[in-house]
Amino acid sequence: MLLEEFSFIKITSENVVLTALHLENRRLYLRINETVGKVIGVRLEMSRKFKVKEIWLIDTLGKRKEKPGIEKNSVMLNIGEFSLGTLEIILD
Repeated sequence: MLLEEFSFIKITSENVVLTALHLENRRLYLRINETVGKVIGVRLEMSRKFKVKEIWLIDTLGKRKEKPGIEKNSVMLNIGEFSLGTLEIILD
């Protein structure tokens, strides 16, 4: 297990995994995947080393779909069974 001081993101659900990561121009793109077939809520907590300005759920073409609320550098999302979610995280 990675020490918290070296971690940049924490995913609170065991059945959601980070499958892709890309950083470009102070924008972090993450893809998450639900792996066991349950509709669940998941919290993504960014390290305090990053200052999150905005978070967007985006489609596979990068079009912004929904802007979930940010609370203390974290976001709560609902993800469907076996589904993918793609996030655009804009850093300050």
